[in-house]
Amino acid sequence: VINEIGIENIIKFSQLSSDSPMRLIGEHGKNGLLIIESNDKKTTMQTYLSVEGNLLFPDAPDFIIDDVLMINFNVETLDPNKIESIEIIGPLKSIIDYGRKYTGGIIKIKMKK
Repeated sequence: VINEIGIENIIKFSQLSSDSPMRLIGEHGKNGLLIIESNDKKTTMQTYLSVEGNLLFPDAPDFIIDDVLMINFNVETLDPNKIESIEIIGPLKSIIDYGRKYTGGIIKIKMKK
């Protein structure tokens, strides 16, 4: 994991053990969870989760437009003049609020009516 992120890009890391990882990410967290904060300029990600040496956070967030999950969504197809609001939910909060499936974070967009 460190090699993928680059040791020079790591700001800090924390290790969770006990019940916390399992509450956050289910069975995947049974052996603990490593949370790594990065200042890597090559990626939009600032926080990574690692379980058993595997990174859980992909670089791409999921999009929810007007409460509908968009699959393979290209944000450039939206007209910025029709956007009412944008909410960015980081990876850890998206896992807590929406489940393990949303490890890349969520961008919620509400369109004007």
